[in-house]
Amino acid sequence: MDCIYNNEVEKLRNMEIETKNLNFKIAHAKTELDDRITPLAAAAFLNRVEILELFLENDSIDLNLTTEDNGTTFINIVLKFQLILL
Repeated sequence: MDCIYNNEVEKLRNMEIETKNLNFKIAHAKTELDDRITPLAAAAFLNRVEILELFLENDSIDLNLTTEDNGTTFINIVLKFQLILL
């Protein structure tokens, strides 16, 4: 999660993140979205467009996985903040 927060795109690429399981929730105090969030939701909330594009290359990612308490999805965040993904 710190790689997302710090916008370390190259580090995530080197980790081959597009092949990893990103369908989990984790606490991340620096991201004030919810108590436990998904990596995809964190990237959207922080407007990390390059990281989002990298995550979306992952065929197994669940776009509907919600944050722990508020039930926020990646799609909710994209619409709320009007993020533009290419």
